[in-house]
Amino acid sequence: VLIIVIDALRADRVNNNNELTPVIDSLAENGERFTRCFACADKTTASIPTIQTGLYPTRHGILHLGPDVTERELRNYSSTTSLQESLSDTHTTIAAEMSYDLYTRGFDHVYPEDETPVHIDLAKRVLKCLPGETYERTSRLYHNLLSRSSAKNKNKLGGEVVKKDRADQKTDYFLDTIDDVIEPWSGFLHYYDTHWEYNAGQR
Repeated sequence: VLIIVIDALRADRVNNNNELTPVIDSLAENGERFTRCFACADKTTASIPTIQTGLYPTRHGILHLGPDVTERELRNYSSTTSLQESLSDTHTTIAAEMSYDLYTRGFDHVYPEDETPVHIDLAKRVLKCLPGETYERTSRLYHNLLSRSSAKNKNKLGGEVVKKDRADQKTDYFLDTIDDVIEPWSGFLHYYDTHWEYNAGQR
């Protein structure tokens, strides 16, 4: 079982005979292609749990984006069963994701393996203590600064990038991992290079 999610990839950039996605196009030609699929939500943190559980956001409980996910939502989500948890007795499960427990719960192997930096986790907890309007303004400012810092470090065209979030690094980890496990396996790859500025890489 292999699920690949490409965050923020426009449908009109795939399989439209412009040779931008030849490998995906080849997979589509040799498999089943669904042309009328719709996201269950406009937020990644609501959509990924839906893919992994088969439940609508109102059923699995995650309704908000990132730091706006509440403790109550997390408690509701903890009562659901994901695909990787259902397969845990028969498959080795592997996730190449961001370091976010919401997406990686129940997997045997997770990339990257490091935790969310303490200062980021602490800042999110402090933000949640602020009153309504102050929280909204401060949260937007914090996430804009964090995004700019991340982009500055990762996405200079032709420059050095932090590799752990890049598709090629996730793919290498996944392939190396399945080489070392006994089949059957189940994989979940979440690519989000399309969020960043374009970087051609070295391949």
